[in-house]
Amino acid sequence: MPIRKATPEDAPAIRDLTARFGMEAKPGLLEQQLAELQNDPRHQVLVYEAHEKVLGYAVIHFLPRPALTRETVLISDLIAEPSDHNLYITRALEDQISQLARERKCYSIALHCQTLAAERRKLYEKQGYTAHDRYYAKRFTYTD
Repeated sequence: MPIRKATPEDAPAIRDLTARFGMEAKPGLLEQQLAELQNDPRHQVLVYEAHEKVLGYAVIHFLPRPALTRETVLISDLIAEPSDHNLYITRALEDQISQLARERKCYSIALHCQTLAAERRKLYEKQGYTAHDRYYAKRFTYTD
């Protein structure tokens, strides 16, 4: 399978992918974060690689739910090449995340997304996700 844990060497490719969606990473910060997360079992960055090129990535967090005695997985980023029209890369990354969640016997997976195109909404629903309107987001802006 072309999915593996990200390394600091993947930073340029991840930076290029995020830039295509209007997100900018500060120089050096992404490399530092990838290095810190490499051995952290609570947080993972996965990349989808084909022909030695990173075509997609996902950032996942295993969050404790003490009252439920099981973790919830939060997908904070799930980004693939804009050319992923048939959503193969997105589906493969989500399948890998679901497998990791099952291995850890997680309670659920939450997918954070800003907006969804119709084809992505259909894919997520087909993968077993349901939309919830109970979620709120508070965004902060900084000048530095």
